[in-house]
Amino acid sequence: MHDLMDEPVHEQGLADLWHLIADEIGDLTAVSCGDRSRTWREIEERAARFAGHLRAAGLAPGDRVAVGLRNSVEYIEVLFGLFKAGLTPVNLNVRYRPAELRHLLTDSGARGLVVGEAIVPAALEAAEGTDATAVRVAVADLAGHPPAEHLDGGFVRYEDALAAATPAPRERRSGDDHLILYTGGTTGMPKGTMWRQGDLIGVGDNEWRRRGFEPPKTLGEVRRMVAEHARSDRRPVIMPSSPLMHGTGMFGAFGALYVGAHVVLLAGASFSPKELWETVERRRVDEVVIVGDVQGGPMAEELDRAAAAGRPYDLSSLWQVRSSGMRWSAANKLALLRHADIRCMDVIASSEGGPYGVAITVRGEDPENARFMLPPNARLIDEDGNDVPPGSGRVGLLAAPGRMPVGYLGDPDKTAATFRVIDGVRYAVPGDRAILHEDGSLTLLGRASGVINSGGEKIAAEEVEHVLVDHPAVADAVVVGVPHPRWGQTPNAIVTLRDGATATEQELIDHVRAHLASYKKPSRVLFVDAIVRTAAGKADRRWATEYAVRAAQDAAATA
Repeated sequence: MHDLMDEPVHEQGLADLWHLIADEIGDLTAVSCGDRSRTWREIEERAARFAGHLRAAGLAPGDRVAVGLRNSVEYIEVLFGLFKAGLTPVNLNVRYRPAELRHLLTDSGARGLVVGEAIVPAALEAAEGTDATAVRVAVADLAGHPPAEHLDGGFVRYEDALAAATPAPRERRSGDDHLILYTGGTTGMPKGTMWRQGDLIGVGDNEWRRRGFEPPKTLGEVRRMVAEHARSDRRPVIMPSSPLMHGTGMFGAFGALYVGAHVVLLAGASFSPKELWETVERRRVDEVVIVGDVQGGPMAEELDRAAAAGRPYDLSSLWQVRSSGMRWSAANKLALLRHADIRCMDVIASSEGGPYGVAITVRGEDPENARFMLPPNARLIDEDGNDVPPGSGRVGLLAAPGRMPVGYLGDPDKTAATFRVIDGVRYAVPGDRAILHEDGSLTLLGRASGVINSGGEKIAAEEVEHVLVDHPAVADAVVVGVPHPRWGQTPNAIVTLRDGATATEQELIDHVRAHLASYKKPSRVLFVDAIVRTAAGKADRRWATEYAVRAAQDAAATA
């Protein structure tokens, strides 16, 4: 007789995994956000009601539903409900303008929308003429936004939907069920990475490994290990502090739930280091997941401020701060380590897979010497897929095997270019360049494409350029990233105007902000007579970067 507990865990859907965990530790808190907490049993029951609502609306397994929410307990419930119903979640960036949201809705073919009440107007404008009509649910935004008095466009309130729904019965799902995670547009418009849910469970294996355990291989092992781990006095309390709408936050939460952890989310509408440290202290968090300097810098500054005021935070529960998504400087790691005897883990990863490099720093160690190391089985390759010899000084592309997406939605050419089979093994090669040294350490060089990483948000330079040249006064434009101490980079625009036309710097910044998410607007606009271009007619980004950096340095020197 077949025993369900003998089935491989990586062949299950996330609903199957979470059902098992909810049955085993249903009385324990699964997720907290601010002052609100829910147990596994409560979340599973509410997710069943949401799945019932989705099914009653006529959605069928495999249909896609776009989710645009700020971090909340409801975000996890919504995903669980979608997984239960066999539907495919599609992440929406809540900071996007209608035109940007429309691209995601049309590209994904989403048939439903689940968004925060605050972005219902933008979602309605974006969804006009798309297939996102079967389900429209608005979740109350508890981070400072009052409930909407009236919802247009067929939206129903999330709590009303749950109250009226019949809970969907449990059904076995499959590891081949999908989740679509849109990238930040690192090489143009955002692209949807299609993940098997079984592979997402595999990504969560790393959370077991970080805690010194060999990951479970069967559902029976999951049940035993979660029960032992979650009911011990060392139950993990993990805070994915970045937005769940991005890979770092979402995958961080999935891994935490997999090990039976208490997942702690920040309730504020924007990042507050004070809220983070107060929550770490109150909830006894042992691991915080962040996005580089955009969070790490303010976190260190808040610790300095509290210590100077004679009221240092109690960080005795904290074991590790882990970063992914953008640069985390040695200075900010060192500042953090002055206040806490912890481990700083810096990971190079992407929506396409990884890790491609890992750096670990502890107290008493110079972070400058804690260089990124090439993980086991990862490689540095040339354009032809050959290994770049260590110590050669040659620039190569980082490549990692293991768990990765099936591919990019609707883009077989990009899929073939990024997910390559080398020596019979499939590797994710998203375009990150590096130099490999004799000792296995890496010098990171970023991506060759026109990508700006501002606070972990990826900005496609071409997208901003297209908006700029749509302005009637602009003849030509190039956008580049300029180093910034907190954000890593900020976009700067170099512009030429049409003959006889006039435009101010602020006018062009406002023009971009009116069409794109605010973080994509240039922090500076520089006016030139002509933009240098290559023989092929492409903007010379090296010249543009040097010009913008020099202008920033000159401005700082005269400030």
